[in-house]
Amino acid sequence: MRDGSMVGMPTGMMPRSSSADDGVVVQGSSKWDFLFTDYTTPKVSVLRSPWLRTPELLLQLLVVAYIVGFRLCWCLSFFVPEEVIGHITTEVRPSVVDTECNDINVDCISLEVDMASYAYCHKDSIAQLENFNVTGCTKVDYLDAGPAQSIGSAFVTTMMSEYRQNWTEGGGRIWSNDYIDRKFVAGIDQYRFWMRPALLNFDHRGAAAFLRHHNGTLFRMPCYRDQCAHEEMFTDVPTCGTADQGSEVCASTNVVDEISVRKLLEFANVSLEDVHEGNGVPKRYVGTALALSVEYTDMDPWDFWRWPFGRKAKYIYSVQELKNTQSKYNNTRYQFSQHYRSNHDGTKRRVDHHAGVLVLISPHGHFGTFSMAHFFITLTVSVAMLQVAKIFVNSILARVYSFIPGVRHVHAMHWYYSGDRSPHDQQLLQQMKEGNAGSAEALLELDGREDKNKAKQMAKSLLE
Repeated sequence: MRDGSMVGMPTGMMPRSSSADDGVVVQGSSKWDFLFTDYTTPKVSVLRSPWLRTPELLLQLLVVAYIVGFRLCWCLSFFVPEEVIGHITTEVRPSVVDTECNDINVDCISLEVDMASYAYCHKDSIAQLENFNVTGCTKVDYLDAGPAQSIGSAFVTTMMSEYRQNWTEGGGRIWSNDYIDRKFVAGIDQYRFWMRPALLNFDHRGAAAFLRHHNGTLFRMPCYRDQCAHEEMFTDVPTCGTADQGSEVCASTNVVDEISVRKLLEFANVSLEDVHEGNGVPKRYVGTALALSVEYTDMDPWDFWRWPFGRKAKYIYSVQELKNTQSKYNNTRYQFSQHYRSNHDGTKRRVDHHAGVLVLISPHGHFGTFSMAHFFITLTVSVAMLQVAKIFVNSILARVYSFIPGVRHVHAMHWYYSGDRSPHDQQLLQQMKEGNAGSAEALLELDGREDKNKAKQMAKSLLE
């Protein structure tokens, strides 16, 4: 109470003034008068009610949990993410007897291939494809297994076709087939895809490598010759294969990663024995395509909060088959050809045609850079979000209480005590002239008169 004249009002209450002018007309006033007369000042009103304070606390706790738990701990908002830039060079290599055989040598001895151990080389399997000129299986050198080093893609041959053709004068057909022989490549599952990252702003040498299974499970690529960093931090993650030669190869070094054809197909849930859609022949005959995604990051929150705390660089290979990308066999981007003229006048030639597995590689990802400015911006925005709880209570919850019989008094209390509105300065001046009193006495008299009207309105609203 401002003037102490209101009977029955507890001491310490600060009733708010009404917006009514109590019958006093201000000269020259209009409906737009508030634009030039209503000046606001900050004022704190303490409303003592658990119906208001408890929801506010709960909302503030939710905001704090979002800020600390999600934004800072999970999203690591004190780091600025930057995009990884670079590419990956690829190469197809066989499993070799001498593991020291390097890039300079082109006479590395491959592991022996026993064609009888492969079901697709058996006579029964070959007989089913006689109409497609498949005659058996063959062994190839790694130079014939696929193109040499390339960027962003790799190709490994699963079937080789040899065409002997003659030049035909006139007519619509220039070259006619004189002989066709197709053979599956035996032991191709032992071949390895070599992948060398060439990144501009991400040091992959200190990163751990993983391969994601088609069911979502993450497997660690074991270190080859102990040339990996962070290996000891991920020993609880199962490995995807071995670092030895053969079809189970799935390994990483600081320089190159290698995954066998068999392992890559297994993790993509692809079998070359499955019939290709629309062709009626195995995928080993026409080939297929795989999308190999490589995601680089050092901002995984699970890794960050793993002891010792901090960023831990890693990258994840994820592979899946590109489906429905071929409509007709022998007319597909999974194949390539090369030809040789076999006589002096150029009327005969041999065409070697390759069908196989095409792997398209797309590196991407982000790494974090600590930024103090970004950290403080996050904190500033987060603190501002705490005001959402108070806005919700004042603008929504307090009004909802007016429709609930048991707590309508809370709405009335909030409406009465949440703010004050002074009389117009012209009213004060008029009161001072009429009452021949000082400004303080006149203001108290005006304020007390409006407080009585406000109290009557509040009591009436509670009884309705």
